Amino acid sequence: MDILISSNLERLLFELVDRDSTWVSDWMNQLAVQGRYQIPLEALERLQSFFHGGFADREQTSWAIRDAFERYGYLLDPHTAVGYSVLQDYRRETGDETPTLLASTASPFKFGRAVLEALGADVSNKDEFALLGQLAAVWGQPVPVKLAELKELPERHMGVCEKQAMAKVLYRFLGLEEQ
Repeated sequence: MDILISSNLERLLFELVDRDSTWVSDWMNQLAVQGRYQIPLEALERLQSFFHGGFADREQTSWAIRDAFERYGYLLDPHTAVGYSVLQDYRRETGDETPTLLASTASPFKFGRAVLEALGADVSNKDEFALLGQLAAVWGQPVPVKLAELKELPERHMGVCEKQAMAKVLYRFLGLEEQ
């Protein structure tokens, strides 16, 4: 998938230029030929009036996990925590308190160590399965069935390789000649 040519982006651009497809077609051609395109200032200003961008580092992400859990009793995964942190920054910067839907992107159980660390829990010397149980106890929610089942399933792939050898190992795994 080429995320530079996503259909959602094309639809957004289409709306920014009052549904004039000739603009969008021209930009997509520029992207294909030149590797980039630039929208007119008026469309850019319109776009900027709809969106706010931001980021969160590790510390801010941990803060967001802790804050949402303490305020709402909801445990965020690290990806959703980035969105929560950016939303809080936006509200502080703009004073905009419009009710907002923040869609969660993953289960915190997939990131047990990071989530528990954010909550200040001791995660030292614990394997991932122990962390799942600890997270379930902290949150009061059961471990998702498919994650809980992993402990009893046989390990299918035991190989480990250095980063530099990944291509060679992948070709061998796929039964292909190395290129």
